[in-house]
Amino acid sequence: MSINNHKNKELLESTVSRLNTAGFVINLVIPALILFFGFVLRSQVYESPDFGDETLNMLLWVLSGVSILEVVVAFFLKRKMFTNIARYFPVDSDVKVQITLISKMMIIIHVVAATPVLYGLLYYLLGGSMEGFLIMVIINLVGYQLCRFRKSDFEKLQSQMIKND
Repeated sequence: MSINNHKNKELLESTVSRLNTAGFVINLVIPALILFFGFVLRSQVYESPDFGDETLNMLLWVLSGVSILEVVVAFFLKRKMFTNIARYFPVDSDVKVQITLISKMMIIIHVVAATPVLYGLLYYLLGGSMEGFLIMVIINLVGYQLCRFRKSDFEKLQSQMIKND
């Protein structure tokens, strides 16, 4: 494996670009569609059950706490992955295999960071407020900002792959 090879650098750069696009879709486009779907579903089709305000308020706090914990877990998974990426791969492994594994791990991290929107949809469909739903969307957006692939991650990945040569 030679990251110094121009072809491998291009592969790594294109993969980073695709990961950022996938993260954008998973964490911004899909939540916008879920928000729209929840609004249409509740206003046109679905009649929410009548829970008390205290129950819904407690549910909002619990779901917000779980959402924040999931975003923190996704962030730490990403940090752990990039601290010493070379130890996950055998010395003679191919760059394509490494990039494929990194891509799969980043997709999983993006999906974990996007789950607060599903909690928000659940809260909203159970009779919660649109503001509570938007809180979950905001937690999702913070998760996206924490977990997206940055230039520093790319440089760490590149240096780790060079060390593994």
